[in-house]
Amino acid sequence: MAAEIFTAISALRMVLDSETDADSPDNETTFAAIRVAIESLFLILLGTGDSGTVTDLAESYFEDTGGFGIDEHNGRTVLFTSGNAKGNFYTIDDTQATVIVCTGDTLISDGVAIGDYYVILYDIKTNTGHTHDDLNSPNVVLADASVATAKYIDNSVTMEKIEHGTLHALPCESDQMTALTENGENGFVTKATYKIYVPATATTIGGTIRCNRDTDGVDCNVRFTAGGATSEIYNVDHTGYAWSDEITLDCSGLSGWVDFCIQLDAQAARTVSVQGFSFKWA
Repeated sequence: MAAEIFTAISALRMVLDSETDADSPDNETTFAAIRVAIESLFLILLGTGDSGTVTDLAESYFEDTGGFGIDEHNGRTVLFTSGNAKGNFYTIDDTQATVIVCTGDTLISDGVAIGDYYVILYDIKTNTGHTHDDLNSPNVVLADASVATAKYIDNSVTMEKIEHGTLHALPCESDQMTALTENGENGFVTKATYKIYVPATATTIGGTIRCNRDTDGVDCNVRFTAGGATSEIYNVDHTGYAWSDEITLDCSGLSGWVDFCIQLDAQAARTVSVQGFSFKWA
Protein backbone atom coordinates (compact mmCIF):
# COMPACT_ATOMS: atom_id res chain seq x y z
CA MET A 1 0.00 0.00 0.00
CA ALA A 2 1.02 3.62 -0.47
CA ALA A 3 1.00 4.24 3.26
CA GLU A 4 3.65 1.55 3.77
CA ILE A 5 6.02 3.37 1.37
CA PHE A 6 5.73 6.41 3.62
CA THR A 7 5.64 4.53 6.91
CA ALA A 8 3.52 1.73 8.26
CA ILE A 9 0.85 2.94 10.69
CA SER A 10 1.59 -0.16 12.73
CA ALA A 11 5.11 1.20 13.26
CA LEU A 12 3.83 4.08 15.40
CA ARG A 13 5.50 4.14 18.81
CA MET A 14 6.55 6.65 21.42
CA VAL A 15 10.07 8.04 21.37
CA LEU A 16 11.83 6.37 24.31
CA ASP A 17 13.29 8.34 27.17
CA SER A 18 16.54 6.42 26.67
CA GLU A 19 16.73 7.94 23.18
CA THR A 20 16.40 11.55 24.33
CA ASP A 21 17.85 11.80 27.87
CA ALA A 22 20.93 13.81 28.68
CA ASP A 23 23.44 11.05 28.02
CA SER A 24 21.86 9.99 24.70
CA PRO A 25 23.39 11.86 21.78
CA ASP A 26 21.34 12.66 18.71
CA ASN A 27 21.31 9.60 16.49
CA GLU A 28 19.58 8.12 13.49
CA THR A 29 17.36 5.89 15.62
CA THR A 30 15.96 8.86 17.54
CA PHE A 31 15.21 10.90 14.44
CA ALA A 32 13.71 7.88 12.69
CA ALA A 33 11.37 7.30 15.64
CA ILE A 34 10.25 10.93 15.57
CA ARG A 35 9.70 10.78 11.79
CA VAL A 36 7.69 7.57 12.05
CA ALA A 37 5.53 9.07 14.80
CA ILE A 38 4.77 12.22 12.78
CA GLU A 39 4.06 10.35 9.54
CA SER A 40 1.89 7.75 11.24
CA LEU A 41 -0.16 10.39 13.05
CA PHE A 42 -0.80 12.22 9.78
CA LEU A 43 -2.23 9.05 8.27
CA ILE A 44 -4.20 8.02 11.36
CA LEU A 45 -5.75 11.42 12.07
CA LEU A 46 -6.13 12.92 8.61
CA GLY A 47 -6.26 10.06 6.12
CA THR A 48 -9.35 9.83 3.91
CA GLY A 49 -8.57 6.19 3.12
CA ASP A 50 -7.79 6.98 -0.54
CA SER A 51 -4.31 6.32 -1.90
CA GLY A 52 -2.72 5.22 -5.14
CA THR A 53 0.07 5.45 -7.69
CA VAL A 54 0.83 8.19 -10.21
CA THR A 55 0.32 6.81 -13.75
CA ASP A 56 0.83 10.06 -15.69
CA LEU A 57 1.37 13.70 -14.78
CA ALA A 58 2.04 17.30 -15.79
CA GLU A 59 3.17 20.25 -13.69
CA SER A 60 -0.27 20.97 -12.22
CA TYR A 61 -1.99 17.58 -12.24
CA PHE A 62 -1.43 13.85 -12.08
CA GLU A 63 -3.44 10.82 -13.14
CA ASP A 64 -4.29 7.52 -11.50
CA THR A 65 -6.36 4.89 -13.30
CA GLY A 66 -7.91 3.83 -9.97
CA GLY A 67 -10.62 6.48 -10.44
CA PHE A 68 -12.22 9.18 -8.27
CA GLY A 69 -15.66 10.66 -7.78
CA ILE A 70 -16.13 13.96 -9.62
CA ASP A 71 -15.17 16.78 -7.19
CA GLU A 72 -14.73 14.16 -4.45
CA HIS A 73 -11.47 15.54 -3.03
CA ASN A 74 -11.72 19.23 -3.95
CA GLY A 75 -10.15 21.32 -1.18
CA ARG A 76 -8.35 18.37 0.42
CA THR A 77 -4.62 17.68 0.50
CA VAL A 78 -2.55 15.18 -1.50
CA LEU A 79 0.65 13.94 0.17
CA PHE A 80 3.32 12.11 -1.83
CA THR A 81 4.72 9.19 0.12
CA SER A 82 7.58 7.96 -2.09
CA GLY A 83 10.08 9.22 -4.63
CA ASN A 84 11.95 12.52 -4.78
CA ALA A 85 8.85 14.49 -3.72
CA LYS A 86 8.17 12.28 -0.70
CA GLY A 87 6.61 14.40 2.06
CA ASN A 88 5.35 17.19 -0.24
CA PHE A 89 1.81 18.50 0.34
CA TYR A 90 -0.42 20.01 -2.35
CA THR A 91 -3.97 21.39 -2.23
CA ILE A 92 -6.40 19.61 -4.56
CA ASP A 93 -8.31 22.19 -6.61
CA ASP A 94 -10.28 19.81 -8.83
CA THR A 95 -11.06 16.09 -8.89
CA GLN A 96 -11.88 14.39 -12.18
CA ALA A 97 -12.58 10.74 -12.89
CA THR A 98 -8.88 9.79 -13.06
CA VAL A 99 -7.17 13.15 -12.51
CA ILE A 100 -6.15 15.19 -9.45
CA VAL A 101 -5.58 18.88 -10.30
CA CYS A 102 -3.31 21.07 -8.15
CA THR A 103 -3.65 24.45 -9.87
CA GLY A 104 -0.51 26.59 -9.80
CA ASP A 105 1.74 23.90 -8.33
CA THR A 106 4.85 22.46 -10.02
CA LEU A 107 4.70 18.71 -9.46
CA ILE A 108 7.33 17.66 -12.01
CA SER A 109 9.75 20.41 -10.98
CA ASP A 110 9.30 19.35 -7.36
CA GLY A 111 10.32 15.78 -8.18
CA VAL A 112 6.99 13.95 -8.54
CA ALA A 113 7.34 11.09 -11.03
CA ILE A 114 5.30 8.29 -12.57
CA GLY A 115 5.15 5.39 -10.15
CA ASP A 116 5.25 7.56 -7.01
CA TYR A 117 2.77 6.73 -4.26
CA TYR A 118 0.41 9.24 -2.71
CA VAL A 119 -2.30 9.47 -0.03
CA ILE A 120 -5.18 11.93 0.18
CA LEU A 121 -5.70 13.68 3.50
CA TYR A 122 -8.44 15.89 4.83
CA ASP A 123 -7.34 19.49 4.30
CA ILE A 124 -4.23 20.17 6.37
CA LYS A 125 -2.90 23.21 4.53
CA THR A 126 -5.83 25.61 5.05
CA ASN A 127 -8.22 24.22 7.66
CA THR A 128 -5.76 22.06 9.61
CA GLY A 129 -7.69 18.85 9.33
CA HIS A 130 -11.21 17.97 10.36
CA THR A 131 -13.65 20.88 10.20
CA HIS A 132 -16.80 18.69 10.29
CA ASP A 133 -18.08 20.52 7.21
CA ASP A 134 -18.63 17.35 5.13
CA LEU A 135 -15.57 18.23 3.02
CA ASN A 136 -13.07 17.62 5.81
CA SER A 137 -14.81 14.91 7.79
CA PRO A 138 -16.05 11.49 6.76
CA ASN A 139 -19.73 11.06 5.94
CA VAL A 140 -21.67 9.17 8.57
CA VAL A 141 -24.71 7.24 7.35
CA LEU A 142 -27.17 6.42 10.11
CA ALA A 143 -29.27 3.31 9.90
CA ASP A 144 -33.03 3.79 9.91
CA ALA A 145 -34.37 4.42 13.43
CA SER A 146 -30.86 4.29 14.90
CA VAL A 147 -31.40 7.61 16.69
CA ALA A 148 -34.60 7.40 18.70
CA THR A 149 -36.49 10.38 20.09
CA ALA A 150 -35.65 9.25 23.61
CA LYS A 151 -31.96 9.85 22.89
CA TYR A 152 -32.44 13.57 22.36
CA ILE A 153 -32.02 15.92 25.31
CA ASP A 154 -35.07 18.15 25.71
CA ASN A 155 -34.60 21.36 23.71
CA SER A 156 -31.09 20.39 22.59
CA VAL A 157 -32.03 21.27 19.00
CA THR A 158 -34.52 24.13 18.77
CA MET A 159 -36.13 25.84 15.81
CA GLU A 160 -34.31 29.10 16.55
CA LYS A 161 -30.99 27.31 15.96
CA ILE A 162 -32.00 26.23 12.46
CA GLU A 163 -30.96 28.50 9.61
CA HIS A 164 -33.49 31.19 8.79
CA GLY A 165 -35.83 30.19 5.97
CA THR A 166 -35.03 26.49 5.94
CA LEU A 167 -37.90 24.23 4.87
CA HIS A 168 -39.30 22.07 7.65
CA ALA A 169 -41.52 19.02 7.51
CA LEU A 170 -43.57 18.33 10.62
CA PRO A 171 -44.25 14.73 11.65
CA CYS A 172 -47.74 13.48 12.40
CA GLU A 173 -48.63 11.54 15.51
CA SER A 174 -49.02 7.78 15.00
CA ASP A 175 -52.82 7.98 14.78
CA GLN A 176 -52.53 10.64 12.05
CA MET A 177 -50.14 8.86 9.74
CA THR A 178 -52.69 7.85 7.10
CA ALA A 179 -54.75 11.00 6.58
CA LEU A 180 -56.58 13.78 8.38
CA THR A 181 -60.16 13.95 7.13
CA GLU A 182 -63.24 16.13 7.48
CA ASN A 183 -66.70 15.55 6.04
CA GLY A 184 -69.98 17.36 6.28
CA GLU A 185 -70.79 21.04 6.12
CA ASN A 186 -69.24 22.30 9.39
CA GLY A 187 -67.05 25.17 8.22
CA PHE A 188 -63.34 25.06 8.99
CA VAL A 189 -62.46 22.47 11.62
CA THR A 190 -59.03 22.12 13.26
CA LYS A 191 -57.79 18.56 12.67
CA ALA A 192 -54.22 18.70 14.00
CA THR A 193 -52.18 21.09 16.15
CA TYR A 194 -48.39 21.37 16.41
CA LYS A 195 -45.85 23.75 17.92
CA ILE A 196 -43.52 25.69 15.62
CA TYR A 197 -40.89 28.31 16.40
CA VAL A 198 -41.26 31.63 14.57
CA PRO A 199 -38.14 33.87 14.57
CA ALA A 200 -38.79 37.49 15.51
CA THR A 201 -37.36 38.52 12.12
CA ALA A 202 -39.81 36.39 10.11
CA THR A 203 -42.59 38.19 8.22
CA THR A 204 -44.27 35.40 6.27
CA ILE A 205 -44.96 31.70 6.74
CA GLY A 206 -45.46 29.74 3.54
CA GLY A 207 -47.04 26.29 3.72
CA THR A 208 -47.90 23.56 1.28
CA ILE A 209 -50.45 20.85 2.08
CA ARG A 210 -50.83 17.46 0.39
CA CYS A 211 -54.59 17.01 0.08
CA ASN A 212 -57.52 15.64 -1.92
CA ARG A 213 -61.30 15.37 -1.90
CA ASP A 214 -63.30 12.23 -2.49
CA THR A 215 -65.73 13.48 -5.19
CA ASP A 216 -65.82 16.21 -7.79
CA GLY A 217 -67.30 19.51 -6.75
CA VAL A 218 -66.36 22.91 -5.33
CA ASP A 219 -65.71 24.59 -2.02
CA CYS A 220 -63.63 21.93 -0.28
CA ASN A 221 -60.88 23.97 1.38
CA VAL A 222 -57.73 23.70 3.48
CA ARG A 223 -55.77 26.33 5.40
CA PHE A 224 -53.54 26.66 8.44
CA THR A 225 -53.30 28.99 11.39
CA ALA A 226 -50.24 30.06 13.38
CA GLY A 227 -50.52 31.82 16.70
CA GLY A 228 -54.17 32.59 15.94
CA ALA A 229 -53.42 34.25 12.60
CA THR A 230 -55.08 32.64 9.58
CA SER A 231 -53.51 31.79 6.25
CA GLU A 232 -54.90 32.10 2.77
CA ILE A 233 -57.43 29.44 1.73
CA TYR A 234 -56.58 26.75 -0.81
CA ASN A 235 -59.54 25.28 -2.71
CA VAL A 236 -59.08 21.54 -3.19
CA ASP A 237 -60.19 20.95 -6.79
CA HIS A 238 -58.59 17.52 -7.33
CA THR A 239 -59.66 14.02 -6.28
CA GLY A 240 -56.16 12.56 -6.14
CA TYR A 241 -53.58 13.51 -3.52
CA ALA A 242 -51.47 16.45 -4.70
CA TRP A 243 -49.54 19.29 -3.10
CA SER A 244 -51.32 22.62 -2.83
CA ASP A 245 -49.91 25.87 -4.11
CA GLU A 246 -47.99 27.79 -1.47
CA ILE A 247 -50.39 29.17 1.13
CA THR A 248 -49.04 32.22 2.96
CA LEU A 249 -49.69 33.77 6.34
CA ASP A 250 -48.53 37.15 7.67
CA CYS A 251 -46.53 36.30 10.81
CA SER A 252 -44.91 39.72 11.34
CA GLY A 253 -46.74 39.99 14.67
CA LEU A 254 -45.60 36.57 15.90
CA SER A 255 -42.41 35.28 17.53
CA GLY A 256 -41.36 32.31 19.59
CA TRP A 257 -43.29 29.07 19.95
CA VAL A 258 -46.85 29.19 18.56
CA ASP A 259 -49.60 26.70 17.73
CA PHE A 260 -49.62 25.62 14.08
CA CYS A 261 -53.05 24.18 13.17
CA ILE A 262 -54.27 22.37 10.05
CA GLN A 263 -57.91 23.25 9.28
CA LEU A 264 -60.22 21.53 6.79
CA ASP A 265 -63.57 22.64 5.38
CA ALA A 266 -65.69 20.03 3.57
CA GLN A 267 -69.10 20.43 1.97
CA ALA A 268 -72.20 18.26 2.34
CA ALA A 269 -71.66 14.69 1.08
CA ARG A 270 -67.97 15.33 0.46
CA THR A 271 -64.77 14.52 2.38
CA VAL A 272 -61.54 16.52 2.23
CA SER A 273 -58.34 14.82 3.42
CA VAL A 274 -54.75 15.79 4.19
CA GLN A 275 -51.83 13.38 3.94
CA GLY A 276 -48.88 15.64 4.78
CA PHE A 277 -47.60 19.21 4.87
CA SER A 278 -44.48 21.35 5.15
CA PHE A 279 -43.72 24.99 5.90
CA LYS A 280 -41.01 27.62 5.76
CA TRP A 281 -40.66 31.18 6.92
CA ALA A 282 -39.12 34.25 5.31
